[in-house]
Amino acid sequence: MRGDFSRPGAAAARSRRSVVWQRGRVVLDADWNEAVELQAAALEALASDLLGAAGSPSGAALDVTVTAGVPTLTAGRSYVDSSLVEVEAATPLTAQADLPGYALPSVPGRYLAYLDVWLEGLGWLDSPELLEPALDGEESALRSRAVAQVRLLAVDAAAGPELFRPGWQPAAAPRPRLAARLAGSPANNQLYRLEVHAAGGLGTATWKWSRDNASVTAGVLSITGTTLAVRLPPRADALAWFPPGGWVEATSRSRRLRGEPGVLARVLTTSPGASPTVTVEAWPGGVVPVDVDRLVRWDSPGALPLAQATANGGFVPLEEGLEVRFSGEAAAVATSGDAWLLPLRATAGLLSEEDAGARADAATAEPDEVRHHYAPLRLLERTAGGWQLVADGDCRALFAGAGTIDLAGKVDRSGDTRSGPLTVDSHLLVSGQTRVGPVAADSTARLAVADGGSRLGASSRLLFPALGAAAASLSASGNELRLAVVGGSLRLAQAGGDRLVLSGGRVGIGTVAPQVDVEIAGSLRAGQLTVASELVIVDGNQRAGRALTAVDASGLATWQALSEQQLVRPTFFQRPVIVAQSGGSSFLPLVNYVFPANTLPVGATAVILEGRAAANSPDSGAIDHFLRARRDDASPWLVLLRARAAGGSDNGSWAGVGVFPLNTNPDLPFHFQYSVQAFAGGQDVPPTGGAFPQGWRIRAVGFFL
Repeated sequence: MRGDFSRPGAAAARSRRSVVWQRGRVVLDADWNEAVELQAAALEALASDLLGAAGSPSGAALDVTVTAGVPTLTAGRSYVDSSLVEVEAATPLTAQADLPGYALPSVPGRYLAYLDVWLEGLGWLDSPELLEPALDGEESALRSRAVAQVRLLAVDAAAGPELFRPGWQPAAAPRPRLAARLAGSPANNQLYRLEVHAAGGLGTATWKWSRDNASVTAGVLSITGTTLAVRLPPRADALAWFPPGGWVEATSRSRRLRGEPGVLARVLTTSPGASPTVTVEAWPGGVVPVDVDRLVRWDSPGALPLAQATANGGFVPLEEGLEVRFSGEAAAVATSGDAWLLPLRATAGLLSEEDAGARADAATAEPDEVRHHYAPLRLLERTAGGWQLVADGDCRALFAGAGTIDLAGKVDRSGDTRSGPLTVDSHLLVSGQTRVGPVAADSTARLAVADGGSRLGASSRLLFPALGAAAASLSASGNELRLAVVGGSLRLAQAGGDRLVLSGGRVGIGTVAPQVDVEIAGSLRAGQLTVASELVIVDGNQRAGRALTAVDASGLATWQALSEQQLVRPTFFQRPVIVAQSGGSSFLPLVNYVFPANTLPVGATAVILEGRAAANSPDSGAIDHFLRARRDDASPWLVLLRARAAGGSDNGSWAGVGVFPLNTNPDLPFHFQYSVQAFAGGQDVPPTGGAFPQGWRIRAVGFFL
């Protein structure tokens, strides 16, 4: 924080326990500050060990609700990285004292309300009571305070509270880094403050510096043109703190809370008296600044570009031999108010924070200030109808007060192990593993969820250690919930029995020891069942040569011996159905025929075809006559009739019968052909002399089911 300190406290020296004064020795402000910081660090470490990254007392916790359509921060307390945050009265987010001028998002969607906590220093301009009247208004010690700002962050529409647990932080760009070195021997003892003025990346951001940690300030009562009416501490030389030619920043506490820089200007003149004034040369752009309640003196010549220099190894000289160098990733972003503190001593040079007597070795470091800490609170939804809370959107980690927990008897800090029942009314946060007994062979372990509001995060697991080498876990990833068992079996029980068992990669229903991939000890009902390998049905009646036979209209089937009635028998039509015919001696090259509708019943597997021919002509040669049928060009011919005529005056009639398979669709066409082949050559030849003058006929006489 800004203030007139000799050096920053040794906050990093956590191994130190306390500060011990010696008689007759000099007592520095740094000693007192370090003593306070060590005590605060011990309390914060204890709070962190007990509460984790963030926690709120059940019944008195900070929360966000919606009141009159406006997201509102309720009264309560919360610990964020062990810093206590307390709000005394409910406050709309648009009226936060720690975040003046905050505007709610207008875009519909899901938002996370979260706490942004950081420390600010309070001086006499913020708390006038720090000026002690008994000492003619001299300023005493400063105060530090935890700033608590509630902001809304747009998140995915399906995001749940499992994504925002204590320890969560909003995505942020890397920060620039600073290295410092001495190129000579300093003549004075100073605490330099290098602070980011305008935010931006390397090359666009600006910075300023002060040799006294920006501790020289004055209150601003009013601004008229370039003249500011100021309020000074009751010291005779107070106005001399702002000499002509020096630089001042016109700013305010509200600007600092919003993370906005003030306006830098060069002092032209000052006027003492009962109503002292400070006049600047000009305001940037000629615009008189607003929202100003103080002046802060800076020793740099205005705002300097925060960039990586090329000359002198990248180091930029300030004064007293002090040189600094900025660096960082290409995506690094500097935030207004971020600052580095560099204590300089005439005898020891540049001090490091960890060791007041050590010289810094140009090591790079992120800003010392401001350090933000975050805690998610609750999920909200912005719709066309306004703001509303997301069901089961509480992201807080709640804890009960010490009056309701016997820490000595119920919690073992060596592993956070608890025996006996444990009831969690809200969220249970575990950063490592959650192990649920049993611890003895005859003990029982239960993990119960009281309602449907609990969730497993994408990277979280519930582990169930077994007594032997087996282990089970329950985990969630995306839209998948996975229960995994290693080295054992998984059993789902109902009504006192194991109904579903997974063991050795096999599934058993009604059996605890499946012998095949899927074994069912009971009935199976399926609308359509496809088996890639083999299906074994065991009902106690299975034997070789038996058939699976339906015993009722519901489809219930058992293995049964075949009776005479169950053997395949043909069914004959009362009247044959004509398939194809010809009244004279003509070739039938290829004729398609489809059975008339309803000729064959559903389930017919084959049709019985009959072919007839009569009266060969006396002048025919020695030839064979064929009537044949087939399904398509790729199917073999079914010969229905073969008649041989020797020629001459042969006359007669012939007939033949064949069974034609129907496959799966009796409505597909058949192909029928009448052909004549030469007896000697076996080749199809045109009929001569009027073969079969009385014609030929093919008809269906029956079928098989």
